[in-house]
Amino acid sequence: MTIQDIPPEMQQSRMLLDMACGPLYGAAVRVVVELAIADKLRDGAKTAAELAVGGNLHPQSLYRVLRFMASRGIFAEDDEGRFALTSAADLLRSDTAGSLSAATLMLTADTMMEAGIKLLHGVRTGQCPFDHVHGAPFFEYLQEHPERAGVFDLGMAAFSDSENAPIAGSYDFSPYARVMDVGGGHGGFLVEVLKRHPALRGILYDLAHVAQGTRRLVEGGVAARAEVVSGDFFESVPRGADVYVVKRVLHDWDDAKCVKILRHCRAVVPPHGRVLVIDAVLSAGNGHDFAKAIDLMMMSVSTGRERTEPEFRALYAAAGLELTRVIPTPSMLSIVEGVPADAAG
Repeated sequence: MTIQDIPPEMQQSRMLLDMACGPLYGAAVRVVVELAIADKLRDGAKTAAELAVGGNLHPQSLYRVLRFMASRGIFAEDDEGRFALTSAADLLRSDTAGSLSAATLMLTADTMMEAGIKLLHGVRTGQCPFDHVHGAPFFEYLQEHPERAGVFDLGMAAFSDSENAPIAGSYDFSPYARVMDVGGGHGGFLVEVLKRHPALRGILYDLAHVAQGTRRLVEGGVAARAEVVSGDFFESVPRGADVYVVKRVLHDWDDAKCVKILRHCRAVVPPHGRVLVIDAVLSAGNGHDFAKAIDLMMMSVSTGRERTEPEFRALYAAAGLELTRVIPTPSMLSIVEGVPADAAG
């Protein structure tokens, strides 16, 4: 029986029950990543029993997890009970370009899952479930637990590494001389921008213990055209750039803190310059939008959220900027372009 043969009311029941099983999906993906199953299949298909050898694993239990994953298009089981890689499973290999194994481990970490389970606390109180569960705000908790911070940093780098190139290719930086990546982390996005614009110079700006971009800048072949500056974007943003990029930052913070960051950018951007916020822009209507799931994750772990275009427009206006356009990219993120309000038009 196919899904088309099932009465509509039963299809709705299955959809709701499928959603209720969601935490198990994350748990299953985490199992195969922690056991490096995709890596073990790079040379060919294997049975669960073969994969269990040497790993102190229970073959039947492993088989049940892999059978479920194959039903979702991650791995493929043949008539002999052997499992092979699919294009989706390739993304769970540790050695493949655009690997999402680290991102998966971040999203399914117990600290994140425990906060998500307490989502009702946020709905009832408006308070952050993560703070309630772990007794400290998310970023403070990471500072106190460096091993957890390492998982988070690797996971965010995996997200960024897969999206940096297509986003950098979605905006024309050629009219400008210098770009600053505010809160730019290890510098992956700045590298992609500078690689596409040989005349452009760049500045990587972040906290001293975060802005470790020297290696990435050297590996990307752009170190001669880039510098690393340490500082706190809640305190100030340096002068010296034409374009200020704020990528995957604002969704971590409430409106007041976002306006503070944007005001610091507004204070230093020249009249001809641009402020580019790169974040998800939530779609209107009832259609599927992965960013709305990420928004629930943000609600679980921080005071931040994903925003709509009108909400970004309001943030820009409060900071003395005018939103000029929203540019979609091949990733889930868009480029929200703004200019000094008195320079618009």
